[in-house]
This record gives sequence, C-alpha cells and structure tokens, in this order.
Amino acid sequence: MSLYDLTPDHVWLELPEPLILSNETTGPLSPQIDDLMALNQICETVVLPYFREYFPNAKGLDLQQDLWQLGLNGIGIESDNFRFVCLPSRAWDLDGVQVPQEWVNSPNLAADYFVAVQVDLEEGRLRLWGVTTHKTVKKKGQFIPRNRTYRLEREQLTETLNLLWLQQKYFPETQVRDGVSALTAPHLDELTHAWDLLRETPLPFAARHISFNTWASILGNQQWRRHAITLSQPQPSVSQAIQLSQWLNHQFEQGWQAINELIAPQLVGAFMDTQIKRAKLIDLGVELGGCQVSLMMTISAMESGINLQASVYPTGERLTLPPDLHLKILTDSGDVFKEVISRSDDEFIRYRFDASTGDRFTIQVSLGTASVSEAFQV
Repeated sequence: MSLYDLTPDHVWLELPEPLILSNETTGPLSPQIDDLMALNQICETVVLPYFREYFPNAKGLDLQQDLWQLGLNGIGIESDNFRFVCLPSRAWDLDGVQVPQEWVNSPNLAADYFVAVQVDLEEGRLRLWGVTTHKTVKKKGQFIPRNRTYRLEREQLTETLNLLWLQQKYFPETQVRDGVSALTAPHLDELTHAWDLLRETPLPFAARHISFNTWASILGNQQWRRHAITLSQPQPSVSQAIQLSQWLNHQFEQGWQAINELIAPQLVGAFMDTQIKRAKLIDLGVELGGCQVSLMMTISAMESGINLQASVYPTGERLTLPPDLHLKILTDSGDVFKEVISRSDDEFIRYRFDASTGDRFTIQVSLGTASVSEAFQV
C-alpha cells in the first residue's frame, strides 16, 4: 500500500512547520540516534494532545528522553491504569509494524497496546493506522533476533483505533497483556562488558550485543541508564581538546570570550587577579526556547596543575537558569565525575576541582534531550 492509501479508519494529524524544521537539526549523538530522537519528539508533540481528547490523564513516560538517547524507538504514554506505545516510522508502505523487544519483555516498560504511526515530513502530516495488544504481539508476532523486534503484518493489526477507545471505556477489565518474566540482577562482569561495548560501539548496535536481561536492567535503573547515555556519546579527540595550559599564557580558542561580554556583572562578582576567566555561549536550541546559557571556566595555576571552576550562567536579560539544567564533569573514559543540577530560580550552577598536568576531561551542559560538550586538557 502506498503512502496515499486513504483508508477511512486511519487518523490523520497535521505537523506544525516548526516541528518539521526542527527535524533538520543535528545533535551530539550518532546520526541514527539523532534521527530517531527527532522523529519520536515530533510524533510525541503531535499525538499526545490528540490522545488526551480521549484519555485526559494521558502523559508521556518520565524516562522517555533517556530511552530515545539509547536507541529505543517508541513513545510510551500512560493513562490511569494502562500504557500504550506509539511506534513512528517514515516507511512508505504500510506492510507491517516492528515492536522493539523492550516494550514487550521488559517488566518496567511493557505496554498494553501498540499504535502504528506513519510520519510524512514532506507532506507535513502523520497517521495512526493500526493498533494491537501486548498479547497479540507475544502470541502472533514474529521475533527477529538480529534487531530484537517483534514483527506483525498489516492484516494482524486492527486498522481502527476504536479497539483502544472502546475496550478501555467499556471493557477495562479485559486482559490484553500477556505474562512478562521478571529480570535477574546482572552480574558485575556483565555490566562491565556492557559499559565496554557502549564505549566502543555506537548505538543501537551496542545494545544488540548486550544480553537482553542486562540491557533491560540498565534501562530500568536510572543511574545505570544515565551512565549508559554518557558512555555512548562520542568523545572528542585530543586534537579537539581545549588546551588550558595555553590559557595561562592568555591564548584562547575561538568562541571563548571575556566574561563581561556574555554574563551580567551582578551575577559574576569579583575575582582575584591570579584567576583567568573565559566564557562561551552554549546553544541548547528548542529545549531552551531559543535562549542560550554561558559556560564559564575559571582557572588558576598550581605547582602540579591548575585549579578549575566550571560554571553555567544565564545570558542576555535572563537572570536565572531554567530548572533541571545539568552540568557534568566527565572523566577521560566517559564516567561521570560530578553532576550539578539547577533548581528553580538558580542564578548559576558551578563545581570547583583540581586537575594535574596531562589530565583530560569533558564538561557537558544538557537540558532534556539537548546537550553540548567541551573537551579540555591540562
């Protein structure tokens, strides 16, 4: 069937133009993960208000952004006592749908219903064209081990969303979810193997070489999940790292400006003559509503290295940071050394630490799905 199959039971929704344009932006991850995140973000923004017309309490999963960064396709939506997942695809033919194993076999993520979504960015619209249940996926879906998905053909789906509306309204007691086995706690060597794969192999390929039990356990544990995200992000090469030793000689890389050019003086305050301070604009795009923040680095020389302070400030007329802005200091191996998170009405966030000659580290500023990283070497 072609993209212009006008089956009357299908639901068509328009895509606002700013959303379509946002799909053209690139992020710090692999192109495949960037595309997946953009497609899912567009889909969530459009379908969630639609579903709220039928289920007023519908909301997206709190861990949704993390799952996209780790390569999991699908928008998880919860309403009252059930969960459904929209599965966006840009495929032209409506010949079937692929359901990631995580949405089926993970106790923390398993959904009751799955909705197939076709997204057409060129025409500026998407359509909800099929729905099925967890039980149907488990009983009739073809499991494909190489990409860990269950495949259902078009004729195995119900091409009207009435199944979802009516069943939840009139027959909420109907059992639509099949049994899901509990996970076992992964051994330390299994986690170590997973961390090594995530450092060395891009997502989503790395996940397919980690046992499903270990991978699902990582997705269900916030600390492990965030660590996996950090490890999977590409690390800048040594040649790209900012050489802080040159700052002591007042030699600065392009983009690093005097602090009074970016940050309101009343926010920064006085500092000692022995300190060197430079700031750089950090653009987090749509996550900040088009606004920007500044990353400020303060350094002073010591006998065996330097003392550093990483700070994030608002720029322009803003005097406070948005809440839940993350400032991370990452080790050379990608591990999180320290993380600071902004609260409502914070004027800045900062962290001070010492570094020895030769040390390499990365400063990462993030909000939601957007992040910017700067690599440094002492």
